[in-house]
Amino acid sequence: MGRYRLGERVEDAAASETFRATDPELGRTVWLKRIKAGVEHAAAAAAELDAEARRLGRLSHPALTQLIEHLPHEHAIAYAEPGAARLHELCTRLGPLDPVLVMAIAIEVGRALAALHAAGLVHGWLRPEHVELGPTGTVRLHGWGASPFAAASRPPVEQSLDPPENLAPEQVLGDATDERSDVFLLGSLAFTAVTGQRPFGGEGGVVHRLRHEPAPPVRRLAPSAPAELEELLARCLDRRPAHRPNLTTTECELVAVLRRHSTLPTDLLVRRALGRAGFVPMPALPRGVTEHAPRPRPRASTVATGVLVLAAAVAVGIAVGVGATSSPADDAPRTDAAQPARLRVLATPWAEVEIDGRHVDTTPIGWPIEVAPGRHVVRFRHPAAPDETRVVELGAGQTQLLDVTMSVRLPTADAAARPVAPEEEVP
Repeated sequence: MGRYRLGERVEDAAASETFRATDPELGRTVWLKRIKAGVEHAAAAAAELDAEARRLGRLSHPALTQLIEHLPHEHAIAYAEPGAARLHELCTRLGPLDPVLVMAIAIEVGRALAALHAAGLVHGWLRPEHVELGPTGTVRLHGWGASPFAAASRPPVEQSLDPPENLAPEQVLGDATDERSDVFLLGSLAFTAVTGQRPFGGEGGVVHRLRHEPAPPVRRLAPSAPAELEELLARCLDRRPAHRPNLTTTECELVAVLRRHSTLPTDLLVRRALGRAGFVPMPALPRGVTEHAPRPRPRASTVATGVLVLAAAVAVGIAVGVGATSSPADDAPRTDAAQPARLRVLATPWAEVEIDGRHVDTTPIGWPIEVAPGRHVVRFRHPAAPDETRVVELGAGQTQLLDVTMSVRLPTADAAARPVAPEEEVP
């Protein structure tokens, strides 16, 4: 097709099919989606594909699908090949996922949705098949260009076949869809990944459950899930759009809970999950770092017992070492001017960290950042908060902690608790 050579078919939908294809001129692999030959309502399906290409072309964001080429005469589009696996493939191999990993993925999906919302678009079609996990731990959102909710238009040919458990209650009823619908779908995505079950799935009665029943508590199905995550997902899955948190609040709360349970950055958590599933080689953890946060500190009585044991061990060591010699130079700390300095950074709820104008990483960062001794300007950035800047002077071998709180602009309690107008209620 065109200059592309089609390979295996990777998706087979009602009106379209997607192939892995190669571009011989540029030597790269892409995914190519085209309208099926002889499909009913082919003209309408082709028009929808053209609209999808226009939506994909509007945004260029690392967490969103990247359009490569639109082939209008062939009724096809080429876009960047997905990463190592999609979320549903990871769940197939590993079963219900670790809640820490699910929070990491949900945070990145939330940031991709925020980019869509900033452009005035709504995904409205979010499901595990649309979350791509790259070999470097990146998370990218797919499928939004094909979503009928990305623009004010009638449902496309393929959307008419979508089962109700993939939709928010207001979508099932045909009501207005906005950013709060994506919050519901993000909650459904996280619930499914943690528990292995859809919140409103099961045999029969899906529409009734969506409209009239709350989702089951997460920890009934996944006891290891944090209570804070269970409470947040319950609010995201509220049948009434006005009662759901907005996307910024959801993201901030996810980051806060994740920080209490792991110090690893989201990309490393994703890479290690892909490694466990056999999609990529298993990456090593930094020295002295564990995937989950340390257990709570022991009680005072336990600490006292440990101190006594340690004191006894030290006394034995002194007795055994009588007569031994040591070199003071060996015991003295290094003062080599070439020894690097280190920065530990914390940010509530999270922030992009820049040091001297160079982007470093996104908090939480589970290990010290090595820098040259001297003066450094550290900037913390969050899309919903003013930047925070700190200037530090570090000596060789010195470690300093920077702990900042970002002034995130969240809805006020009064606004969040306002009465719901009758037209906002889902029947």
